[in-house]
Amino acid sequence: MADDNQEEAKSVASAEEENKESDKEQTEEEVKENQISPEDLDEIAEIRNKFAALDQHHIFNGFSSLTREQKDELLAQAQSFDPSEINRLFDSLVTNYTADLNTGETELTPIDDEMVSIKSKLSEKEYDQLYESGLDLIRAGRVGVVILAGGQGSRLGFNHPKGLYNVDLPS
Repeated sequence: MADDNQEEAKSVASAEEENKESDKEQTEEEVKENQISPEDLDEIAEIRNKFAALDQHHIFNGFSSLTREQKDELLAQAQSFDPSEINRLFDSLVTNYTADLNTGETELTPIDDEMVSIKSKLSEKEYDQLYESGLDLIRAGRVGVVILAGGQGSRLGFNHPKGLYNVDLPS
């Protein structure tokens, strides 16, 4: 078992070195092709390393084939995320999720008609009450939303339309 762990560690270290070399070659080409400044290059490397350190290097697959504008957009999006928080949430909500699906507690059920309100028919007081109730439910972790924009799932590492992506929710 210890040998397996040592082999896995060597394999991971080897892959990381290969990725670093590949990244270095790609970024040197990008400097020549796109006139990237050394400061930009450092920033790109920092962002990519932040994701790679948390095994999220796939986010930058195909990075070298993007246009300068697409690279800037991807980097701006990547800077707005904290990959360690994403990993923590994934681990707590998916990997280590222990709810008993047989209790009905996590069962998804349709909303009863009497629970549906038409916003334009609500008084200001009714609207404010519903709004506050919604915020309370969100704070209590009783509401979940999944939004997937249309198009291909390439940034998800999924080579099909996002509508086909299985989010593994109990339903």
